[in-house]
Amino acid sequence: MPAFTFEKISPPRHSAHASHPQPTPQSPSPQQRDNVIQVLGRFVIARVREDDGSQHQK
Repeated sequence: MPAFTFEKISPPRHSAHASHPQPTPQSPSPQQRDNVIQVLGRFVIARVREDDGSQHQK
């Protein structure tokens, strides 16, 4: 017996209620994107420093 199964997902059915257009997702402004990249970069730098410190203690 398999440990997992796949469930087939059917495409959405077209009906009168589905005729409303989907709103387009808003893309972040370049300034917001830059801020996110800076925050992620700080996490990476902190993690690298943490890893370097633990290697020197061994």
